[in-house]
Amino acid sequence: VFVDLQRPGARTSVADFFYAVARAIVNDAHSHSRLALPSLEREPLSRSPFPTFADWLDERALPALERAGDFNLLICFDEFEWIGRSVDAGHLDERVLDELRHTIQHREPVSMLFAGVQTLEDLGPRWSSYFINVRPLHISHLYPDEAQDLIRYPDPAAGFKLKYADEAVADILASTHCHPYLVQLVCSAVVNLANERR
Repeated sequence: VFVDLQRPGARTSVADFFYAVARAIVNDAHSHSRLALPSLEREPLSRSPFPTFADWLDERALPALERAGDFNLLICFDEFEWIGRSVDAGHLDERVLDELRHTIQHREPVSMLFAGVQTLEDLGPRWSSYFINVRPLHISHLYPDEAQDLIRYPDPAAGFKLKYADEAVADILASTHCHPYLVQLVCSAVVNLANERR
């Protein structure tokens, strides 16, 4: 499940934050796995966001996933630094961090991935205490042969048919400096263009 925290609507209040998370869970479960999960209603969430979200997750969403099969829930918070900025600005209650920590520690079928450019140390001491069970992973540039494999064989099992000229691969490597996100972005644009042109 992908939650983009750069979207202002996801961080204007605690209720909006939990609604954005729940909506992402419901939408991604449907679009990726064709699972129909119960939605979270906004009105009770706005009255009492913490228990309403916890009850929805524990009593409705996770049991529905369990009934559907062997599913684990991975929630990816992109631009996670916005949580701290929103807490500092008074839009989010710091207890949101408590709820995330509780989920990490006590909801076994749920895993969380926090993606961003800042480290926990950059964000200050309180972050390290909230995310004591989080393992930081630094993602750096790829080696040229790894980037070339990503370009030419993005999913070996899928039988990728688009062929790149050696010069095109060299241009992508030079322009992206083998940064994984930039390589993916350029290749995504190339694949979309190839699909449009058939």
